[in-house]
Amino acid sequence: MNHFYKLCFFFLCIFELSQCQNSIKDYSAPEKNIDYPGNDIKNFIVANANACAAECDKPDVKNCVGFIYYDESFSGIIYNQQASIGGGSCYLKSSMKTTYQFPDHAKIYAYKSSLRSSANKIYVYLHAALLTSMVVSSYSLFFG
Repeated sequence: MNHFYKLCFFFLCIFELSQCQNSIKDYSAPEKNIDYPGNDIKNFIVANANACAAECDKPDVKNCVGFIYYDESFSGIIYNQQASIGGGSCYLKSSMKTTYQFPDHAKIYAYKSSLRSSANKIYVYLHAALLTSMVVSSYSLFFG
């Protein structure tokens, strides 16, 4: 029976760790076909919006208040000029004030972070580190 409790503790730790990880849940509901021009911290290609959120939430990324994620490639008029942007593009933002409306067929989403301060970002990482240590401890108790 002792192994049963250890196994339950192990899976509980894994569940808690998955809930603590940076994810889209730390952001407002996405604004469809909205961009916030300028104030780009950096941009790159990612697998999905969760990966973009994780980049924004990293403690070493200063002042990231949200991001723009292009779910699919877009080609058309952007800011009064012809442009093409690849699917999976992620633009981290230091400010999200002035909006730009994309055409209805675009699949572009703006997410605003609820983890605005560096202190909140550090808390998330410390919580993840604590839960990781619990997972390692429970693993060694069960399998060690």
